[in-house]
This record gives sequence, structure tokens and C-alpha cells, in this order.
Amino acid sequence: MPVRVRLALLAALGAIALTTVGGWVFVHQLRDGLHASVDSSLRVRADALVQTLSDAQGGIDFQDSGTTKLLDARESIAQIVAPDGRVVESSEVAGTRPLLSAKESRAARTGTVYSEGHTPGDKNTSRFLATPVTRADGRWIVVVGTSLEAADQAVARVRTGVVGGGG
Repeated sequence: MPVRVRLALLAALGAIALTTVGGWVFVHQLRDGLHASVDSSLRVRADALVQTLSDAQGGIDFQDSGTTKLLDARESIAQIVAPDGRVVESSEVAGTRPLLSAKESRAARTGTVYSEGHTPGDKNTSRFLATPVTRADGRWIVVVGTSLEAADQAVARVRTGVVGGGG
């Protein structure tokens, strides 16, 4: 094979390798950036709910739209877990089963925990933030979440574009 052909093939293979690695890095950076944005939003929601729970003398009714400044939309994902592990309040979307595993609940009693999972009846992955709230009656956990559907779709479109355009 002539030297020119070999050099051209080598250059093409190098370009494909660089495009593949660059595309992979870009897609992962995009995904991490979108997750950071989601986490920031979750933190704001959790902080407001923690404040509401800390100030509340009795329970908080998630089902009654407008009783908290966070949960006025039906699609909000939120739960309050009592010190004994029972879900005592839950948004409609979150359901009555705990959104966190037992291990995640134990970790959330000592600090903020991020996790991913599913809400009842939803095939899309959701991102959850769980954080402890210390009250006179024990250590509670506030869980807030949001669907990752939009972020996952954006990453999939970019991945498709990078694979198709990179070639």
C-alpha cells in the first residue's frame, strides 16, 4: 500500500478516535451539567420544605394545594419521613411507599443524600434529594425529587447528533 494511502488512513483513524473521545467527553459533561442544575433546583425546594417542616407545629398537608410554598403543582415529588421511618406526608405523585431504600434512609438521617429511582407508575427515572430535619420530636427526612426525562432526552439527542455528525 502506498505511503500516501497509509497516511490518509492513519489521519482518518486519528480523526475518528479524537471525535469519538471528544463526543463522549462532551456528552458526559452535558449530562453532569444538567444533573448539577437539577440538584441545585432540588436543593432550593428541599431548603424551603425543611424550613416549613421546622416551623410547623403540626403536620403539613401536601394534598391541599397551596399549603406550602413548594408543592402547589401536582407533579411535585416530595415526602416527609418520620423518625420511625413511616412516610407521614407525601405529594400525590410520590405515592405512599418510601422513595428511598433503607440504606439511603439511614444515610439521609445524618446528611444530604442524592439518589435516582422511580416514582409509582412512572417509567422515567427521577432524581431525589433527601435531607434530615431535626425537631423536638426526632430526626425527620425531607425528600424532594424531579423527573430526569427532559435531561435524559436532551442527552440522547446530543449523543445521536455527536454519533451521526462525528462520523
